[in-house]
Amino acid sequence: MGGLAIWISRAAALAFLAVAGGSVAAAGPPDLAALDGRKGDFVAGFAKPVKACVQRRDTRHHLFHGCIDWHSSVHGFWALTAAARLTGRDDLAAFLRTALTPDAIALERAYMDERPRFEMPYGRAWFLRLAIEFERAFDDRRLRAMADDMAKSLMDHMTSGGIDPLSSSYESQSWALINLRAYGAQTGRSELVSFVDTIVKNGFVKFDRPCRADLDHRRGSFMAVCTNWAWLVSETMDAAAFKAWLERFLPEPESIEPVKRPANAHLYGLNFSRAWGLWRLYRRTGDERYLALYRAHLEPTFDRPDWWRGDYQVVGHWVSQFGMFAVMPLFEPDYY
Repeated sequence: MGGLAIWISRAAALAFLAVAGGSVAAAGPPDLAALDGRKGDFVAGFAKPVKACVQRRDTRHHLFHGCIDWHSSVHGFWALTAAARLTGRDDLAAFLRTALTPDAIALERAYMDERPRFEMPYGRAWFLRLAIEFERAFDDRRLRAMADDMAKSLMDHMTSGGIDPLSSSYESQSWALINLRAYGAQTGRSELVSFVDTIVKNGFVKFDRPCRADLDHRRGSFMAVCTNWAWLVSETMDAAAFKAWLERFLPEPESIEPVKRPANAHLYGLNFSRAWGLWRLYRRTGDERYLALYRAHLEPTFDRPDWWRGDYQVVGHWVSQFGMFAVMPLFEPDYY
């Protein structure tokens, strides 16, 4: 795409919002209509390998024993819960209720309580996202007590160590804080929201240099640094102030190039994790460049199924969950 110097007209952007909300504007460009038409395929495609992996016995964990590792199993259950809510699939709902029993949750909660550093902060942040989605899907708070434990442990983690906005992958503070804030908003716990906002104000907003768009590629990271960082900041500032900050932080969005040839296993998921933040930046600013970049990261990656349902050890146990999170705004534009 020639440096991804992509620009979409405001009319096209508005048409895309209509698509994301569930209907296609009559005058919308065919490519956006096609994207709307494919969102059901996206969910069905991602859900199939996820269900297969969460049911495996790859570890000895009480509940989250599939998908090779604890955190991948957790975001696998998140992805199935989201799919059940979006599609109304009774089979998925029944499976989730059968698997996520109060007894199994209690055993997993005790395991985590005995290991305060385990899955800190990455997997614990994903557990908060699972708890949020499970309550939305089933109006059921069976994960709330364990999620409260996870939230407290994340707060302790953030206050006991230094602030590092450049942390990535399993150590990503941006990802941890995004989910801690979302959990506070979901549960009405304003102290969690205020806690995150204070950290962001003091540790993330004050960064006054452009973020290197190639940072993720150079590190071989699966978790986007610049776009998640900007997404986190966007939750804590009004639109005008955020837009001014973003223009300094990401002065050349077009330089954010999708991965085309993954150099390691982690890079197979980077396009999807970039898509999360890119969508949110578009929603907060109205800048069509971020919308175009979201599409450029999402759709071509879905069209490479070997990148997300291929080799189980490399991609099959985790990348489709990242893809599911990337398509959520096609159903609910403000899902994040």
